[in-house]
Amino acid sequence: MNTTTPAHLMRESRQKSTTVGLGQLAVASAGGELVTYGLGSCIGLVLWSASKRIGALGHIVMPDSRGKPVDPKNPAKYADWAVLEMLKALRSRGVRKQELVAKLAGGARTLDTLSSDIGQQNTLSTLAVLKEQEIEVVARSVGGSVGRTIRFYPETGLVELRFVGGQRSTL
Repeated sequence: MNTTTPAHLMRESRQKSTTVGLGQLAVASAGGELVTYGLGSCIGLVLWSASKRIGALGHIVMPDSRGKPVDPKNPAKYADWAVLEMLKALRSRGVRKQELVAKLAGGARTLDTLSSDIGQQNTLSTLAVLKEQEIEVVARSVGGSVGRTIRFYPETGLVELRFVGGQRSTL
């Protein structure tokens, strides 16, 4: 089984902004910027190496693939796929797992009519996979009832959050 992510879905960004869509991931180094818009119940997961000033951003849509093989068109669709595919992408650029820390945002409950809280499930699943991979979570902004957009700057590791309604924060 080949689980290599196609280049057009996993772009390396230098000196520019790269948008990461639903189920996608991207890698950027110093001078680049990764952004994902409109996180509601989805999770925006950042894996960052301070020593190499490089990181990845994945836009996780669902908590668990339930053993399905990775879809190369949507390598970050599920939390379990996203973490492993992000690790592979960073490893191919010389980053060791032991160098990485994680930051995550999203996981909101934006629709009161749903009987299950998919945002909370996404959060818990992502945290479980990170724990299994022994990656420390150093910052998070999860839950609540409003969506958010995140911008990640690999040069510094800064994650900027913009919430629906205009509130801003950083991780």
